[in-house]
Amino acid sequence: MSEVVFFAVREDVVSLLQIVEEERPLKYVDRMSHVVCDLGEMSHRVGKATGDNLIKCDSFLVADRDVPIKTRMVGKTGHVDQLINPDTITLTPGGVWDVKTLINGRFATASKATKSQDLMKRFKVGLRRAGFTKVKAAWVGPEAFKLFRQGMRLTIGAYAAKEFDLVL
Repeated sequence: MSEVVFFAVREDVVSLLQIVEEERPLKYVDRMSHVVCDLGEMSHRVGKATGDNLIKCDSFLVADRDVPIKTRMVGKTGHVDQLINPDTITLTPGGVWDVKTLINGRFATASKATKSQDLMKRFKVGLRRAGFTKVKAAWVGPEAFKLFRQGMRLTIGAYAAKEFDLVL
């Protein structure tokens, strides 16, 4: 498994996605609702954390636009995941939880498929091009970094112990 942890507000994530899409357009599939979004729709769905920690936040499968997305049935429930869609990565944008807290995001893959690995590479290169700064094991978007400098808490969870916060 390969993953990259980041902290970003809406402007940071939109900038990253625009850069990643310069090479080829992508689609984003909400893992819960199975709704398919393009970049324009995603720009309205990122920046605000939808849960108080990463696991509770909205998560998307990301794929090149021409890659078909399949649904895997478990009992009577359909799942959109990498198990049946190896040419994808997952994106959980995290975002602002409250005026004092920014929840981390991440992009990751459990797949060794060429298309999945290519997407991971595109996102990693995109971080640098979008002006993200590496702080310890995480990347921090330029706007998020300004908030960090002003005292915003960058953390894995709103109710997590302070020792899980990002520090300089």
